[in-house]
Amino acid sequence: LSSTPSCPSLPRFLTFASMAADTPLPGGPFGTDQLVGLRFASLSGSSGDTVGFVTDLSKNAPIGDAIAALAAQVGVPSDAVALTWEGSTLDLAKTLSGNEIVIPGVRARKEGARVQLFYALKADVIDHHSEVERQQ
Repeated sequence: LSSTPSCPSLPRFLTFASMAADTPLPGGPFGTDQLVGLRFASLSGSSGDTVGFVTDLSKNAPIGDAIAALAAQVGVPSDAVALTWEGSTLDLAKTLSGNEIVIPGVRARKEGARVQLFYALKADVIDHHSEVERQQ
């Protein structure tokens, strides 16, 4: 877990969220055992923007397992997506607990609680991919 230097300091986020207007990510759930609900919301979204993307991820699966589906929904390459939780950039090769993310208890998960993560798009990576496509 590392601080995001290019990201302003963010207030403590709501850890669990359940929104009716969310879009399920295709291909999920990611993993098969001890599933945890995730909700991805745009870091740059307006305060009135309540639409997010939801999926389930195994406690033992790296967070990066869901990135390709999220990136496809947003229309960017997978490496152009960064995830944050409580103001820190997440290591996509690690699990939720490996990133020190608090996971809802069994009862809360049964009631639909989800871990809310925020995604940001890396403009430099998007620009690089666009430049490579133009050169081809």
